[in-house]
Amino acid sequence: MNLALESWLLVFTRIAPIVALHPVFGGRATPSIVKASVACVLATVFWSDRAVASPQGPLLVNAVTQAAIGLAVAAVGIAVFGAIEAAGRFVDDARGANAARLFAPHLEASTSPLGALDAAASLALFWSAGLHSVLIESISSSFDTLPVGARPAGPIADRAAFLTFTVDAIGALCRAGLAMAGPAAAATVTVDAFFGLVNRSSPQAPVFSLSLPVKLVAALAVTALAVPGRAGQWAEAFRLHDGWIRSILGG
Repeated sequence: MNLALESWLLVFTRIAPIVALHPVFGGRATPSIVKASVACVLATVFWSDRAVASPQGPLLVNAVTQAAIGLAVAAVGIAVFGAIEAAGRFVDDARGANAARLFAPHLEASTSPLGALDAAASLALFWSAGLHSVLIESISSSFDTLPVGARPAGPIADRAAFLTFTVDAIGALCRAGLAMAGPAAAATVTVDAFFGLVNRSSPQAPVFSLSLPVKLVAALAVTALAVPGRAGQWAEAFRLHDGWIRSILGG
């Protein structure tokens, strides 16, 4: 195979999983032909601008390595935006709306109304803040710090480092998710406790049907009041997203 074509294919193999799976690129909401075209254009730009060197070693081995790097980057995006969505879903479950489900195409999963709203709003904030350009620049510069055909660096290069990286990332995302969902979930628990006391004093009272709208109002009110803090929590999640991707890509 022509060496130039081989190097382009390896660049494309790194980029394709990111474009296909990272929520920033739209998930199922973006047609496959569009995502394939975006991946081809990005691969061509990165390949030509940086004069990617011809890789050494078998093409199949290099292709698997590049695909693994791309999948790791996509997994970070799925995990970060999934944590934001999960925080909203947790609040909906806490207020008793666990039966309400919507499909979020950018996450390629079913979620609750508040979970879908949080996921869409966080993606809109990500794009409006210009963080998509930071992501693309990180991918672009990775062909300097981690050339095609080179041995992977960072946490994916060593099992122990990868395990430590994964555990730390899961812990950070759990803390971020609890910080996002905690105030509204606590409000619904407080309402439940109040109506539990009402039920103890008056067992005939229809506390279940009464508590549902009150929990809805409480959850929405606390969520609305916590919007500035929630935006800051999203910004922290985006900072983690950027840092983890740079670590994977050897930046």
